[in-house]
Amino acid sequence: MNNARGYLAEYLVGTALGIQELQRIEWDSYDLLFGEITIEVKSLAYLQLWDQKELSTLNFTGLQGIRSNPRAPDGGRDPLGRRLNAMVYVFCVQTATSHDVYDQLNVAQWDFYVVSRCDLASTNQNSLGIARVKSLSGGATAWDELKAAVTAAAVGQERDDDGDWWGA
Repeated sequence: MNNARGYLAEYLVGTALGIQELQRIEWDSYDLLFGEITIEVKSLAYLQLWDQKELSTLNFTGLQGIRSNPRAPDGGRDPLGRRLNAMVYVFCVQTATSHDVYDQLNVAQWDFYVVSRCDLASTNQNSLGIARVKSLSGGATAWDELKAAVTAAAVGQERDDDGDWWGA
């Protein structure tokens, strides 16, 4: 299923980072926590479960989100509205272009693009095509090099989860 691809991408990134206890908290403001580094994982694929006349166009959407905090006033929605909520973004693309060779567990069939929050913020966009992601990331990172790439991208990035609203 296409929605399971996102969960798998989070798992692949988490295992590459060596996160021992991968726990998915639905509706959290980011997908993974690696030490103090918050990470959002986005995934796409050229192939879908259904029959296609042509391969899918790769456009990552929903980059900005509204955080929620059940302890906060006003229904728990962040008063600052939509924004980038992670320090690092990992864009994952399952690259198979034929169902005959598609193997979602083969990390060699995935491209990983690591982008810092600041670089993503410079676009002022809530969605990006694959060409822009490639440009911002400087190119694909191998699965076994994700730990170093995420760590490097996190340098100088700030977390937004402090302050009166988040600590409520």
